Amino acid sequence: MGKQTSEDLRRKAEAQLAEREGLIKSLERADLESLAHELAVHQVELEIQNEELRRTREEAEEARDRYLDLFDFAPVGYFTLDEHNRIVEANLTGCQLLKTGRSSLLKQSFTKFVNPEESDRFYLYRKKVLEDGTRQTAELRMQKVDGAPFHAQVLASRVKEERLRLAVIDVTERKKTDEIKDEFLSLVSHEMRTPLTVMLGGLQTLVAQGTQLTEEERARLLEDAYLETASLADMVNNLLELSRYRAGRLKLTEEMVDVPRLLYHLVGRAEEQHPGYKFEVECDGMRRVSAARIRLETVVYNLLDNAAKYSAEGSTVRVLCDARDIEMIVSVRDEGKGIAVEDQDKLFTQFERLGQDSPVGPRGTGLGLVVCKRLVEAHGGRIWVKSEPSKGSIFSFTIPL
Repeated sequence: MGKQTSEDLRRKAEAQLAEREGLIKSLERADLESLAHELAVHQVELEIQNEELRRTREEAEEARDRYLDLFDFAPVGYFTLDEHNRIVEANLTGCQLLKTGRSSLLKQSFTKFVNPEESDRFYLYRKKVLEDGTRQTAELRMQKVDGAPFHAQVLASRVKEERLRLAVIDVTERKKTDEIKDEFLSLVSHEMRTPLTVMLGGLQTLVAQGTQLTEEERARLLEDAYLETASLADMVNNLLELSRYRAGRLKLTEEMVDVPRLLYHLVGRAEEQHPGYKFEVECDGMRRVSAARIRLETVVYNLLDNAAKYSAEGSTVRVLCDARDIEMIVSVRDEGKGIAVEDQDKLFTQFERLGQDSPVGPRGTGLGLVVCKRLVEAHGGRIWVKSEPSKGSIFSFTIPL
């Protein structure tokens, strides 16, 4: 605007103001009072409107903050991707999931966090979501910023043209649990098939050839069926024990237990079950510990039973207990064939039997030592084995004092 134009505008403004002042001066007192009243009312109206606007703005800000909190601290990772798969939004959970900060994450390609072997699957998945316009779920192998892999469940929906919104959940632990469960069920089925097959075969022989068999042959078939039934019953009991532990239902009601007295009691039971064996007890030091008596009995008897099963008839099984500074050690020593070093780590693993065939009695289920390990650990103790081929084995466990 030039100088002349500014001066002209000034003159026009002054002229209009003079005209208005003239009009005001020509008004009567009543008119002036009415005008002042209207102005005052208008001012109050503006104040009310300003207050409502301020309150509305505060409510909107509170709602925005609540939304941001819900967005950031939701239990799943949220991501918004643009048409080029770049991350334009991410919540804090998503950042923690990928082990990086939000500033480092934004504008990066989401495919950087998808396992390279899953890239084609992810692109097909993205294409289907964009074309169908409906929510789609998929499981993908992904990786964090440091390259650590994880399994993710992804729920995607289309927003604004080519954009995607993703909800990502880490399901690695669930996948592991499913795999363990599948393996466990497979192993259980496999282990139960053997005793059932033996039982069915023997019973079929009895049914088909019962009258043609000698008394000794019938007795042998019945004894085999009994031993396999006992093995199956042991397996079911052990599985129930493991399921209680896994489900967190194993409750330890502790009491003061007189260990030597408990050992002599269990040795008596073992002698009745294995009459062809000798059992000896030796205890030194402290005699009482705080433990769940029934669980402790389960551990000790399993070890005594195994010692007899895997030793020749006439062997001696020795039970030793010794109190140290912070723990009591209970050991069961047998005179069996021993266990190779490479097999010893497998003993406390599901369905890994001792490294030899039982010379007498029903087959082992491979679960008894797993039960022992978990019951001992539930008490805060530990369990291990020392063994050499042809020199027998010593199974030991501790109970904290």
